[in-house]
Amino acid sequence: MIDFGNIDPAGLVLFTLPVIVLVLSFIAQLIFKNELAIIIINFVIWFIAAFTIFNTSFLVYVFIYTLIAILGIVIANLVLKMFKRK
Repeated sequence: MIDFGNIDPAGLVLFTLPVIVLVLSFIAQLIFKNELAIIIINFVIWFIAAFTIFNTSFLVYVFIYTLIAILGIVIANLVLKMFKRK
């Protein structure tokens, strides 16, 4: 049985959430192909989470996660261009 009471907050913020942001922005770019919408949605979701789930010190991570989402979009665009060539 999984014990959710012992979740490491540092591991969540520094590893798990960035990986989730990267993967979801990659997938969203492959599906929707709208960079600006993905970036704005990502920023708004994390901004709201900063005040509802986390605290105001999480605002730094809002910008970091937005940059990670941009990285995911760039990687997805490179993959799309690579498959267009073939």
